[in-house]
Amino acid sequence: LGEARVRGQVNLAEPELRLAYDVTGLDSRVLALVAAASGLDVGNGSVSASGRVDLLNSGSLLVMEGKLNGTNISAGTIRGRTRPADVNFLHRVTVNRNLRSVICEQLDLGASQGGRVVLSGALDNGLNISWDKTAAGFRDSTYTVKASGLRLEDLAVFLPVESLGGVLDADAKVKVEDAGRTCSFSASFGGDGWKVAFGGRTFPSLALQASVQGRLRDFNMANIDALDLKLRMAGSSLASVSAIADWRMGDGYGGAQMDAELALPAVLGLVPVEGVALRSGRLKTVISAGIRPTGPVVDVMAYWNDITGRVVGIDLDGYDATLSVSVAHSGRAYEVRKVSVTGQSGTLAGGTIDAFGSFNPDSLTGSLTLNVMGVNQSLLGPLVAPYFAPNKLAGVLFNGAAKADLDIKGKSSVTGSLRMADMIVLHPQGRFPQVPLGCSLEFEGTHAGATTEIRHFVLALDPTERATNRIDVSGVIHAGAKPAAASRLSLKSTDIDLTPLYDLLSSATNAVKPAVASGEPAPLHLPVRELLADVDVPRVFLGDIEVRDIAAKVQVKDDVISVENLGFRLNGSPVKTVAKVDLGKPGYDYALSLTAEPIPLKPIFNTFVPAMKELAQGAFVASADIRGSGTTGASLRKSLAGHLQFRATNAEIRLPDGAIEVPALFSKYFPILPERLHPASVLAAIGKSDMVAEPFRVLEMRADIGDGTVRLTEGRALSAAIAVQVGGEVRIADELDQSALEIPVALGFG
Repeated sequence: LGEARVRGQVNLAEPELRLAYDVTGLDSRVLALVAAASGLDVGNGSVSASGRVDLLNSGSLLVMEGKLNGTNISAGTIRGRTRPADVNFLHRVTVNRNLRSVICEQLDLGASQGGRVVLSGALDNGLNISWDKTAAGFRDSTYTVKASGLRLEDLAVFLPVESLGGVLDADAKVKVEDAGRTCSFSASFGGDGWKVAFGGRTFPSLALQASVQGRLRDFNMANIDALDLKLRMAGSSLASVSAIADWRMGDGYGGAQMDAELALPAVLGLVPVEGVALRSGRLKTVISAGIRPTGPVVDVMAYWNDITGRVVGIDLDGYDATLSVSVAHSGRAYEVRKVSVTGQSGTLAGGTIDAFGSFNPDSLTGSLTLNVMGVNQSLLGPLVAPYFAPNKLAGVLFNGAAKADLDIKGKSSVTGSLRMADMIVLHPQGRFPQVPLGCSLEFEGTHAGATTEIRHFVLALDPTERATNRIDVSGVIHAGAKPAAASRLSLKSTDIDLTPLYDLLSSATNAVKPAVASGEPAPLHLPVRELLADVDVPRVFLGDIEVRDIAAKVQVKDDVISVENLGFRLNGSPVKTVAKVDLGKPGYDYALSLTAEPIPLKPIFNTFVPAMKELAQGAFVASADIRGSGTTGASLRKSLAGHLQFRATNAEIRLPDGAIEVPALFSKYFPILPERLHPASVLAAIGKSDMVAEPFRVLEMRADIGDGTVRLTEGRALSAAIAVQVGGEVRIADELDQSALEIPVALGFG
């Protein structure tokens, strides 16, 4: 196993001792016992050592000198084993308690592999350190360590990588001056041609260069004057990092700053992120942190420059963005000094969104202020483009401010306003007039305990010739399992014109489509146990449609929402609706009934089917009674029941010569509908083009729902020349998109 001998003199009374030691032939079995706790396998190496330890002058002087040699030393883990190396270490150190000093006369380190020196370290002069300010006469000293040609395969056994290839060169120096009161250090390391395999991916032709310089003064002040790191792959830059830091050990004050830059396309090529594919772009960050007499402070600045590519469905072209965050802790309060976001595409500045605030965890009070300043299409355009397509946001301007005062034990309040102006959306074919849209939002409210008071909430679209477009909401909401009283809300408006908003939304074909649920929605428990809401809107306009005297009472009780006697007049004709939904059950229970007296067809066709403007006359009646539980196919097949009915028997509906474009809002949510209908072209193709001139006089449809089937009956459209008969059924499947459709169409001419 080996042999260890110690000889010398010990005087416990002084105390003093003079000891010499000699260790020979400690083989791998002994080394394995020492290394067992670390989980390392030390292989077949052996270690020998010799030297002496003297404690003199009544224990005030300690002298240590010796040497250590290791032969065929290696380390093994579950990832592999390092190549064997021979190591040696020589030292002579004197510690003088009376002089308050340490003298290192010799501190030599060496390692070799296969007869080649890979690691060396030595002093140029004795290393002298004194923590007594009166000490003098000590020489300056520099300790130098060099590593040459270290194979990365040996390091890979300690790292969570699959493989690591290449060589590492390193050089480090520590210079001690003025008896140790000034200590400076520098180091550099790196290499090229590295190859790393990690996470099932291989990163070839990597090059790393890193360096650091710093100082330690008066055993108190530590500085990192410069830290630089550059990572490249195949000659192209991947990342660069630089940093500085200072620290006062006496009082614990200090700080650090780091600058980093990433070449995003190259980084994403190595570490892909789902939904992100960039052709150009860089990320620059500046992070500074410090502990000052007033408390800790952290500042973060992030810059995204020239971002071109696709990010989670958003196409960017030369987009720039900035995020700035500054937080501090002073006394017992946390302070958000600034959170600021800017962005722009092109040369036009896109505006700024910023916030600041504070919070005291002792008093549970705080505040938050939000400002929106000059946010325009340069910032928002690329981000909202998928929702406007094929339209383009050509102009918009947002300005606003909000402030919240938080008092968890008392009353909190919020107030604010937001104004959107000059919104212009361009359609590729110029389909709707380019009239700037605008709207504003004002709000004020308080919250104490479980009670929220909406004192002032006003949403106003820019007025039109027909409406002032203002909606006022007020009320008190009592939350909790045992509210003090029923909550009450009031929604009022004199008149609303939704035409400009519909023109915008109806031509946007790429809005997010509703996802098909894989299971029933979980029960939704509302924060309000009981709520009564009154709705009173005298007039609403949408194109040629005019809705008057909208009045309803909405009640919420134990997650059940009931709309009783929702009534209004649609272009002079009465419509009545009753609805109820229970959100407290999986998939929800729901019921809806509707009756509509003869309603004019003309305003509806003029509004929703522009190609048939002024081509529809007459009126229709409609009724509906739908009940069900759940939203999945399996639930609908078991529970959905009721009927839908539509009848126009005195109509005069003429077909246009051109195509009928189905509104995008309809075809988007009902994929069975085509984007365009071409009835005139179809009739011309079968030699019946003369029949287009005959108007349809009768339109009827009824659907009876039950037993997992939707049965279409009484479906017909009649003119003097054409008769269309539709009947059949849709059998609901557990997977809705697998439902079977059997709907034959009979077409007759006469």
